[in-house]
Amino acid sequence: MSLLAWYPLINNGNNQGLDNINLSQSGNIPFTQGKLGNAATFSANNSNRFTRPLFKETTNLSFCAWIKPISHTSVGYFFTNARADAANDGWGIGLMTNGKLRYCFGSYTSCHSDVIDDGSWHHVAMTIDENKLAKCYLDGNLIGSSTVATLPDYTEGQLFCIGAFQYNNSYIYPANAQIQDFRYYNHCLSTMEVKELAKGVCLHLPLNWGNGNLNMIVNSSNWMNKNIIKALSGIQGQYASGIKSEIALREDAEKVAELAKKVEWARLVDNMSDSSNVVVLKEPRILQDYEQTSPKLFTNIILGIVFGAIAALFAVIFVENTDKKLTYSMLGDNIIYDFEKDFIDLKSILLANKKLVSLIMFDKPDEQLINELSKFKNINFVKADISEEFENGVQNSSKVIMLLSVGKTNSKEYKRIKDFLSKLNKEILVEVLV
Repeated sequence: MSLLAWYPLINNGNNQGLDNINLSQSGNIPFTQGKLGNAATFSANNSNRFTRPLFKETTNLSFCAWIKPISHTSVGYFFTNARADAANDGWGIGLMTNGKLRYCFGSYTSCHSDVIDDGSWHHVAMTIDENKLAKCYLDGNLIGSSTVATLPDYTEGQLFCIGAFQYNNSYIYPANAQIQDFRYYNHCLSTMEVKELAKGVCLHLPLNWGNGNLNMIVNSSNWMNKNIIKALSGIQGQYASGIKSEIALREDAEKVAELAKKVEWARLVDNMSDSSNVVVLKEPRILQDYEQTSPKLFTNIILGIVFGAIAALFAVIFVENTDKKLTYSMLGDNIIYDFEKDFIDLKSILLANKKLVSLIMFDKPDEQLINELSKFKNINFVKADISEEFENGVQNSSKVIMLLSVGKTNSKEYKRIKDFLSKLNKEILVEVLV
């Protein structure tokens, strides 16, 4: 039960799935700006396509992709596995002349009633369970289902194709669209899993994806939410710090054991110096590994670590209660950590909210970025200040965004502004650090 094939189609046809079969490219397929980074762009040309050997499963399978039709005027298929028509040979998803989606699997075909040739990105998916029940999805919503009477028979010599429809030894019905993030699973996805995929969530990563290298996964910023990336980076840093602390503790224990040996030797020499019966002084027996650290010494080391951690915690609490500047622990849950580097995230939030949004500025960012934000018609700038002018500034917006700086913004002013916004029933979309 795995993600057998995953073709992001960002700048090539390489497979990130388990079967390691890359797509073969024919013709000129440019990669232009898509939904998630770049996307493969097809221009209704039979010569431009990606192909690979057929997927052979007939039940317990799922396939999906992001598609964006471009100036649709004729039949075009986004992807097919063998002949996806009445010959019961394969499966695929395409667009009819009237701009409506067509789903095919064996003898089953279904056309969506709404036209999707609207210049927007759409997520299309189809699942088939072990009982031959086929389900069709559009943007995470179930739009049709039926039991398949005749399953595909996959004629030898046919291929899986992205960007066109294979008919015998030729290619017809080329796509005029952008296509991205095609996935094929050798199991039936649940409705909830399809909904999550339609939100852009990465599901069912192969166990060997990234070859166990956390850096490879973290650096794949086109495919992971940036909050997840930061969390993974933090875990990696904590792990490294833990290893360093363990090594330091072992070195300290070895030094203490060595010192204990020297103290024992000095004590023995001192005791024997007053005895007239001493003839030969012998070096004391070297302690075994299990004897070097007594239970009391080990307990003292543990207590030292515990009290050190408590002292550090009290230091942090003391600084936060005495320092008037904003700290990370005071911030809310939704944070953009770098205004300049993550500027695209802020623009995405503004694009997603059509109604007026107030931008509350504790600290003014770069003038060029302010000019970029000024292009949005649904934004107004308000200076952070408990006043009638401030209340009038946020009056016509139900949602706000706060611009502030850790270590610079006054913490008391920050808390007063948040309390005031709460009384006004204003929703804080995100806090942006500048």
